Amino acid sequence: MTGRQNVKFIARIHGDGEKVKDIIKYVEEFSEIGEAFDEPVKTYSSGMKARLAFGLSLSFDFDVYLSDEATAVGDEVFKRKAI
Repeated sequence: MTGRQNVKFIARIHGDGEKVKDIIKYVEEFSEIGEAFDEPVKTYSSGMKARLAFGLSLSFDFDVYLSDEATAVGDEVFKRKAI
């Protein structure tokens, strides 16, 4: 499955229609993996997988977010955005 398909699969658990579209758009923009979003996740580097997973987790409204190494991936701009 592609990054987009994975995000859609999870997003459908939490909503439908516009909510799913909003989550997909948010994760695509937040993860900053470009065209790879539509490529199979099995081709992603570990950093790309972490960005996708971190973006997906932030797309849901929780009271508290616990993060360890997910914020350690990527360049300085991404790290600042993740914090």
